[in-house]
Amino acid sequence: MSHQTFQCILALLCDSYTEAKRPYGPGTDLVDSKITRLHRRLAPYKVAVLPVKENHKLYLYCQMLADELRQSGISTVYDSSDTLEHRLVIQDEVGTPYRVIADEGTLETGIVSLQDRDTTASEDMNGQDVLLTLQMMTFGVHVT
Repeated sequence: MSHQTFQCILALLCDSYTEAKRPYGPGTDLVDSKITRLHRRLAPYKVAVLPVKENHKLYLYCQMLADELRQSGISTVYDSSDTLEHRLVIQDEVGTPYRVIADEGTLETGIVSLQDRDTTASEDMNGQDVLLTLQMMTFGVHVT
């Protein structure tokens, strides 16, 4: 890697790094967070699929959704380790722009939450709509 390329990458990473106080769950206190706000097209992972609790059926659902996203060309990470709050902090640090969060109600309704890293806005949607929504948000793909 040339010196100029290294400087460019370092500048990009330094520019995208921020610290902020964020809540990592409803009714939780604000936590000091390190956030890498890489542009969504530059982020190594575009989406993290995260089950809320330990539940074998929920794990299988999330793994299946993550596999579907990967097969469609969306760089996806699946993580079920530790607490949801800890996993959200890790995804902020890594710079993952979107998170799909599935809870036990997902198994009955098929509804997941799609959360944006930068705004922390969360939108509930059917798990079947996640792929199309992420394609439009990440790549600007419009499918009719």
